[in-house]
Amino acid sequence: RVPKEDIVEVSGRPCVLCDGERVGLVDASEVLGFGSTPSGAWISAVVLRSYQGAFALRVDAITGEQDLVVRRLDPR
Repeated sequence: RVPKEDIVEVSGRPCVLCDGERVGLVDASEVLGFGSTPSGAWISAVVLRSYQGAFALRVDAITGEQDLVVRRLDPR
């Protein structure tokens, strides 16, 4: 959860601080083509990280936490 006042604009895009690194904030409802996300004093965000970088996805609520590792399928 991130307080709304911790969201800053960098090059015209919203960002949040995560582990000392500024990451871009993207609204999940915008990405999925839904209506706007409810407004409040706090936002919930999921940080997605790969070898190319990271970004935060703003969501309505977080119901759990899980690590995900993507692996290649074997040739079979």
